[in-house]
Amino acid sequence: MIAYRISQESGKPFQEALSDVPAEAQRLFADLRGRADDAVERGREMFMEKQEEMEEQLREDAPVQ
Repeated sequence: MIAYRISQESGKPFQEALSDVPAEAQRLFADLRGRADDAVERGREMFMEKQEEMEEQLREDAPVQ
């Protein structure tokens, strides 16, 4: 599938495009890894924000002794 796409985009014959598959697969993996890392980081940030909001709400709702 990658070789077919490379062939279509570059105009290379399919057989020549096969040699480009490992490099393209590494590039695709690196891109996906970067996106996943970004998504995880955003999730962590959202979690921390929500946790802080909940802690603040608990402090406000706690009875004063």
